Amino acid sequence: MAEAIKRSKDTGALAGKLFTYLSLKETQDSKKYGAAYAGFQAKAAPLFSNLAFFAHEIKQIDGKAIETALQSSEKLRHYEPWLDSIRRGIPHTPPLDVQRYAAELSPESGWNKLYDDRDVARRFTFEGKALQMNEIVEIFTSAPDRARRKAAHEVFVETLAQDSWMFAQLHNEIMRLTAVDNRWSNFKNPWDARHFSNNVAPEIVDALETAVKDSYARISHRFYALKAKLMGLDRLEIYDRNVNVFEGGKEQKISYDEAKTIVLDAYRRFMPRMADEAQKFFDNGWIDASPDENKRGGAFAHPGGAQLAHPMVMLNYMGSPRDVATMAHELGHGVHQLLAAHKGDAIVSTPLTFAETASVFGEMLTFKSLLAGANNDDERRKLLFEKVNDMINTVFRQIPFYDFEKRINTTYRDKGQPLTEEEFGTHWCEALQDSYGDALQLDESYGATYGYIPHIVHTPFYVYAYAFGDALVNALYAVYEEGSVPDFEENYIKMLEAGGTLKPEDLQDMFGLDIKDPAFWDKGLQVIENLLDELETLCKPLLDPKNRNTNKNAPKAAP
Repeated sequence: MAEAIKRSKDTGALAGKLFTYLSLKETQDSKKYGAAYAGFQAKAAPLFSNLAFFAHEIKQIDGKAIETALQSSEKLRHYEPWLDSIRRGIPHTPPLDVQRYAAELSPESGWNKLYDDRDVARRFTFEGKALQMNEIVEIFTSAPDRARRKAAHEVFVETLAQDSWMFAQLHNEIMRLTAVDNRWSNFKNPWDARHFSNNVAPEIVDALETAVKDSYARISHRFYALKAKLMGLDRLEIYDRNVNVFEGGKEQKISYDEAKTIVLDAYRRFMPRMADEAQKFFDNGWIDASPDENKRGGAFAHPGGAQLAHPMVMLNYMGSPRDVATMAHELGHGVHQLLAAHKGDAIVSTPLTFAETASVFGEMLTFKSLLAGANNDDERRKLLFEKVNDMINTVFRQIPFYDFEKRINTTYRDKGQPLTEEEFGTHWCEALQDSYGDALQLDESYGATYGYIPHIVHTPFYVYAYAFGDALVNALYAVYEEGSVPDFEENYIKMLEAGGTLKPEDLQDMFGLDIKDPAFWDKGLQVIENLLDELETLCKPLLDPKNRNTNKNAPKAAP
């Protein structure tokens, strides 16, 4: 049995290496490699449908026989985590013929490719140039000139609105396919399959969602109200949401080499081994950071296909402080993947909920390093503002995304028919508005912009993992700063090395944190609230009318 599993995993690893190569080349140049990537998927699907019997038969073996075999074979015990992950899916296993048919048909891949191809081809005409998605987003979220941000955002909204019909049709079809999958797999709710794949109980995610929503007023609403005051506005517009009010009218550009030094130094101060692992990505060419016309936007870290290849970090580095944080984030993923390589995806992959631990922790290390080196209150205000803004995006924006997915899937299920373009837009705006509060009001023109969130297409219900990971890491970092765990650094490395074998209860043993306790999530959210408290204190002198007109460092009132 151990030999059969090894052969199965070797086959998967070889396919994974091929898939990794083609998918990364397609990311670099979708036009040149799109056909090869699609062709490989088409050829691989029927081959893997022939292997569907393997996991299916493992699920049919008597549980006691599995236990006996594990006790008698060290080789088989190596695969015990994988066997556990397979067998816990017994209640959600369709008949073998259905599995084979689904594997060969793979209908989601066609819709994903349609979305990706359109995303790459789409251009936003602004200031006489045809801009890609990441370029127009950079302008309307970060440009110091408010009029320029407004104009760029209008182009962004108008261009996406032209594809509103496609977004509606695509998401309706994805929801239909999800409903079929759930019916055959015995999942009650559309999001239950994601929780199952993440190996997290639905009630834990519900507790996270509730904790975040309950803190909207005291954290996200409060932050947006503070930003409006700093900008001299009664309320914000959506194109003000991400802007840094302390940029001083100048777009900050950080060179790639500077960013590399900032991130590696922060990692090294925490633990030299973290920096040594991250250094490998630069030394070995495992990081692709240059934007290109046919390169996909965004950033990610690819694990590299089990043990046959190394991880790879993809960025679109353009020199903003946000890009530095993104570098720290994705290198955290890469370090995690390297440290867990001895376990490997061939055993069991790290679930999405725990996959964000090293990445978000790396961001926090970089931020704390920069904050400690700040020379004055002006620098501290700017850093705190950037960090709180990013954490609001990670937690208090991703949970509304998750809420949006739940809303549209629930409506689809209850109606029993596709949603209209207007219904998608209404659910999108309502879910976001709940998190923004009175200081930032949306209108119906924003309705089609849900179409630029790729995770909702590629990995439905994925987005809560960001909030999960951020709150989890914030709780971990709180413990680290408290110094209540003497061997924190060593336990942290052990946690990363565990990869997909990490279980929620392991956090209790390593760090004294019970993820099932609602107080756990409050501990993580409290970190954000504490940073917001510090930011508000530093901003009080700037908001004093007596100082506002004389302090050159105060944000200028918006026109």
